[in-house]
Parts: sequence; C-alpha cells; structure tokens
Amino acid sequence: MQASKNVEVVQGRAEHEVEARGQGALPSEQYVSKIMPSVVGGRDLLACYIVAMFLITNAVLQASGGVVALTYTVLGAVTFFLPCVLATAQLGIAYPHEGSLYNWTYHALGRFWSFFVGLCYWLSGVLAPVTAANAFVTILAGLNKNWLTEPWQQGCVMIGLLLVGSFLCTRRLRIALNMINISALALLLAVLGIVIAAALWIWSGHPLQKDLVDGASWRITPDNFSLFSVVTLSFIGASGPLNMAGELRSEAGREKRRMVLAHLFGGTPIVFACYFLVPFAILIVLGRAVLQEAVPSFAGIHVMDAVFGSWAGSVVASITLLSCLATIVFYIGASARLLFVAGADRFLPRQMVYLNRHRQPVIAIRFHTAAAVLVVVVVFMILPYVVKLGTTTMLVPRIYAILSAVLTIIWTIATAFYFINLFSLFLGKRRHAQGQQKILPRPVLLLISAVGLLTCLATIVSTFAYPWSPLIRGDIWIVSVGGITAVCLVVAINISMIAHSEARWELLRDS
Repeated sequence: MQASKNVEVVQGRAEHEVEARGQGALPSEQYVSKIMPSVVGGRDLLACYIVAMFLITNAVLQASGGVVALTYTVLGAVTFFLPCVLATAQLGIAYPHEGSLYNWTYHALGRFWSFFVGLCYWLSGVLAPVTAANAFVTILAGLNKNWLTEPWQQGCVMIGLLLVGSFLCTRRLRIALNMINISALALLLAVLGIVIAAALWIWSGHPLQKDLVDGASWRITPDNFSLFSVVTLSFIGASGPLNMAGELRSEAGREKRRMVLAHLFGGTPIVFACYFLVPFAILIVLGRAVLQEAVPSFAGIHVMDAVFGSWAGSVVASITLLSCLATIVFYIGASARLLFVAGADRFLPRQMVYLNRHRQPVIAIRFHTAAAVLVVVVVFMILPYVVKLGTTTMLVPRIYAILSAVLTIIWTIATAFYFINLFSLFLGKRRHAQGQQKILPRPVLLLISAVGLLTCLATIVSTFAYPWSPLIRGDIWIVSVGGITAVCLVVAINISMIAHSEARWELLRDS
C-alpha cells in the first residue's frame, strides 16, 4: 500500500507540474523517472533487443521455405526492418519516455490515436509471449515423441511458462535483466555453433546443396509470396525495449540518446545476421531434407547433431528453451508497461499504476499475463475439442498458424504508426518544432516513411491473401484471419472504452 500511495503522490505532483507548464506532456513522462528504479543500461537494452527480435525457432522455420526464404530475408530487412529501426531511432531520441510508440503517437496525433495504437501494440504483446511459449513446447515435445501429445497438455505447460514469466517480472527488474543478458549471449553462441557446423560440413568434403547454386531457387514467385509476411513477423518489434525508456540508467538527455542509438545500430546487424545465417547453415547441411523434418523447429538441433554429435544438439536445445523463456519474460514485462503508463495518464483505471515492493507494476503484469493465459486456454484447451476439423493434433497447427497471422496483422497496424508519427512530427506542419532533434535529412525521413508504409500495406495484404499453412484452404484462411482480427480489435476497443470511462470517473471523483 505504501508503494501505491507514493505513486499517487508523485502522479498528482506530475500532473500539476505539466498543467503549470502547459507543454501538453503526458503525466507519465514526469513521474516514471521519479517512481521507477533507473536500472536499465546500454548492455541491457542490447540484450532485450536481441531476445525480443530474434527467436531461433522462427529462423529455423524460415529454412523450411527453401532457399527463396533467404531472398525474402534480405528483401524484408531492406524494405521493412531498416525503415523500422531508423524510425525508432529518430522517434526514440526525440521522446525517450516510457511506452515508446504509445508516447510517440500522443505527441504526433493526440490522445485518441495514442490510445488506439497503444491498444494494438498491447494486443501484439499479449500474443508474442504465447508464440514464445508455443515454441518452447514444440522443442520440448520434440525431445521425446511421447511428451505433450495432447493440446491440453501443451496448454498446461504454456500456462505454467507464462506464470513463471509473470513471477519473474514482479521481482526486482535486475533479476529479469540478468536472465535476458545471459539468454542473449547464449543465443548468439548457439547461432555461432550452427554456422561453424555448416562451415565444417562443407570443409569435410560434403557437396553444396543443388538448390543453393540454382538461380531459380532464389526467385520470388506467386507460389512463395506467403514467406514475405512470415519474414516480416520476424522483423517486427524494434521499439519493444524502449517501452522501458523511462527506466534508463542515465538521467542526462545526451547519454539517453546515445544508449537508444547504440542498441539499435549495434543490435540490428546482429539480428539480421542471425536470421540470414541460421537458415543458410541449415540449408547447407540438410537441404531439401528440412522439409521432411517431423518437428521443423528441430532442424538447427539436427545440424549440430550431424556435425558435432548429440551432445551439441542437446546444448542448442537447452539454449533454445532458455531463450524462449527469456522472450516470455521480456514481452510480459515490456508490454505491461503500456498498461502502466496508460493508467498513469488516466486512460485506464489507476490500479494499473500500483507498484509492489520491488517497484514493479504488479497489477499491470498480472492483467497482461491473464490475457495471455486466456488466449492459451481458448486456442489449446477449448477449440481443439470443440471444433471438429480433423484430429486435435492436426487442428492445433492450423489454429496456431491463424493466430500468428492475426498477430502479424495487428502488430503491423501498430508498426505503420512509426512512419505516420515520423511524418507528422518531422515532415508535417510540426516539423519546425522538431528540427533540432533530427538525426537524418528530410529526404531520408520522407523515404523511410513512404517505404515503411508501403511495406506495412504489402504485409497485411499478403497475410490475408496467402495462407501460412498448406492445411488451410484459401477461403477459410481469409475468413478466419479476418474474422479473428476484427473480433480482437472490437473486443479490445470495447473493453478499453469501459476502462477509459472508469478512469474518467475516477478523475472526476477525485477532483
């Protein structure tokens, strides 16, 4: 209760200061730095960026698309990843505040769009830890074919992982950051091991796979358009670590800017290299055999088995499991910050601002975890036994593919506001107010905005038009993905309206 009282006192002072200055800043910009511990350093930002952006199971699954997946990786990096990073860098140094995209949209477009974009961003943060938990379960089940054979069993393990991640997020932030740092280092070592394994495979006299030297295998055709949105999903989320920008260790503005730029420009080449080299190494060793993998996520592990022996594969499997858990911890903690700042800014009830004795937004974390658990219960513990479309084991991959596509669309809608905000703040009528904070020339900012928006549109269209699973017919895919996306947005908007009304009532009552 003492933490809650402290928050209310600081919040009241912050709101008074903002009103007195008349600068239109959000209250959260003032009191987050006063009430939250400033423990996030440059190395922590870099580790969070790697863990958030690179999921090794995604890279392995890209290899199952064949050599053309490497073409899409380069295309996605140039047309989507790089514009997102540059936009994040520009917006991040201009407004290094808690909530990142939510805060930037407020300054660019106002309260309505800020809350809408924050809502989309938060929804993607609900689905992201579920995706990581599913990757954990897939690897775990692949270790023994008799483990987790039923969807409800998988769901129980996923719920357990989400609860563990939630618990870690409610402890001191340094504990979670240390885990993420260790996981990021281990993940990079695993990638290095897979690349070395491929190099030794060629060095030992094995011939290069035919697809790698066949120019036709690298070409983009209508048959493989679905890979574009799959690759784009891997590159979404550049602003995730900046959800904790208000908790950066340095108080100096110039030092904060340096940390923001350093983790983006240092981590981006690492993430791209991982997403390119891992599928490339798998295709060198396994080639078309990757299509016959019973558990596609195990392809990287089998590469290590083939070159170094089973012990090396076990090490990579353990690192993959650890990285999945670290991803869960990151997305629960970072996404809960959106609820926290929305409560501080009176978009949501003040309960979201409550901090425990470790100075963590415990109510926001629990609410976020509950939403993710609800998704798991519906997808893995109800639908497979209610919807009768084949066996339950065949239905789960279909539902998961649809869920991943919905995640991509919602997250892409939020990502489009990187570029809308960029144009509004630095290229529109308000550009003169932001002139001193530009890090890129005006033509570059204009190019980034145009390319980024077009790529977001292409991602949404390709996600709708091209099924991610051969088990799903095109018409069923469009109806399912479109319907679930619409339902998610409508339900979330209605819930947010109720919550916002409650927050306004609290404000009127207090005044």
